[in-house]
Amino acid sequence: MTKEPVWQKAKGEYIFDTTGKKYLDFTSGVMVTNLGHANKIITKAIVKNLQIPLIYGYRYPFLQKEKFEKELLNFLDNKFSEICLATTGAEAVEDAMMICARSVGRTGRNLFVTFSNAYHGKTLGASFLSGIDRYKSKILNANESSLVRRINYPVTTDEEKNVVKDLDRFSKKAIAVFVECLQGSTLLKMNTDFLKDLRKWCTKNGALLVVDEIQTGFYRVGPKFSYLESGIVPDMVCLGKGLTSSLPLSVVALNEKLAKFTSPELDASTHSGNPLSIAASRACLKEYQSQNFLKKLEISSRNYGFMMKKISNSVLKSVEVKYYGGLWGGLIFSGADGQRKALSFVNQCRKHGLFIPMPVGQKENIVKFTPPLTINKLQLDFATNVILRCLYSLKLLESSGSVKNQLIS
Repeated sequence: MTKEPVWQKAKGEYIFDTTGKKYLDFTSGVMVTNLGHANKIITKAIVKNLQIPLIYGYRYPFLQKEKFEKELLNFLDNKFSEICLATTGAEAVEDAMMICARSVGRTGRNLFVTFSNAYHGKTLGASFLSGIDRYKSKILNANESSLVRRINYPVTTDEEKNVVKDLDRFSKKAIAVFVECLQGSTLLKMNTDFLKDLRKWCTKNGALLVVDEIQTGFYRVGPKFSYLESGIVPDMVCLGKGLTSSLPLSVVALNEKLAKFTSPELDASTHSGNPLSIAASRACLKEYQSQNFLKKLEISSRNYGFMMKKISNSVLKSVEVKYYGGLWGGLIFSGADGQRKALSFVNQCRKHGLFIPMPVGQKENIVKFTPPLTINKLQLDFATNVILRCLYSLKLLESSGSVKNQLIS
């Protein structure tokens, strides 16, 4: 197992360990620090809130919370009417499951439908929905069939047709379909037309459509939220991570019909909607809408795309580059030794000052690149150089002179 560096501090796009070593962060703290570590605007909002003073509020109303709810619903284009506050992404998923279950009453519907290799969190309910074996106990694997039906995540047209057939088997039993438009554990993307068909199927058959945007939300994959590419409106959307770019906060946004099935009494947990987290999120949402941020985001997204294209043009066939837009993508290391190569690649990148996350996926052979949205061209050039050097040292690059010339000394 790789020994993780001990963080001492993190600022902007960099992490510093206790030995004084500096790393360019290519994780955003698992896609949380979209606006960089210890962002000045967010830090200032947190400090200002400390001076009120109000640092705890449980489920009770307070001014910051009321303003935040209106601002978030507006950021969601006013397509939802209510939000349920939580702390982590997994907790938001759990809340969504509970709201879905309440909404069906005694209709006989008793199944959640989800997809192969899904990842929705590590808590009990979220683990039931997820499809990554190592995050489950044997008890979960033995009993999940009583609650969940998992179908293949479709990529091709033929796979999409088979999924529709699979769905029809659950038309009278499905409470809801939980979906990631882009899967964090596979780096696969669902066709936007199929997502439209999925929306139609749920509406026709009386099932709810819940979109998990915990990893992909807040411009991570291009648009504000990945489901917007298809033009659909889910019944619920789960948000977290980049919602604050710092402190723990997650939400479930739901439509008007479902609003009556949630309340602070039913769904609030001890620290959900903490005033400091809400202050951070309000500052974060304001920054996401600033012209300065959006202009820089356009540039950083374009430069990230250039980086991914350069890598794609250089690697051997045993390394697959996945990229669809935004600042979200990565590498899939295939073959019997894919896991070993992925881990070696991570270790080498970290050795050279590029902090990338440990491999993910069912086979632990996928390495994701998710830097802060604020990353600049010079930083991306550095990352490109390190990535190509490390792939070259693992003999995973084409050995032509043109590739060697890409490696900046």
